Amino acid sequence: MYAALPLIPIIVIVGWNGAIMYLSGLDYTPLTAVLGSMTIGVASEYTILIMERCEEELSRGLTLHDAIAVSVQKIGTAITVSGLTTVFGFAALMLSEFNIVANFGITTVITVGFSLAGAILIMPAVISLAYKNRDYGE
Repeated sequence: MYAALPLIPIIVIVGWNGAIMYLSGLDYTPLTAVLGSMTIGVASEYTILIMERCEEELSRGLTLHDAIAVSVQKIGTAITVSGLTTVFGFAALMLSEFNIVANFGITTVITVGFSLAGAILIMPAVISLAYKNRDYGE
């Protein structure tokens, strides 16, 4: 059951991506259509890293909330730096005069940004709710 937990933030992130594309009037093109698969790839990596680090901290004897805090602090920093590097790299595509390339840059920035938010904000909440009935010294 716990292996499926990263799916919850991923579903939320895919929904956010679709909503922001609709609200901002971005057209679906072959390049922006890869948004869903890119979201699943990036978000699954980030959320799994948070969850696995939390498992490591729990095995070291930390309480659930302390394990979550340490996980987000340690892995969250690395994920944030990695994600922001990707965001700034793809943000350069937004300056393109080709509409398709510019839209791909925008959607990639949105995808990685939401993936970061999902991993750092939503995944800890999901872990907290899913693990609350386990005995971790709470």
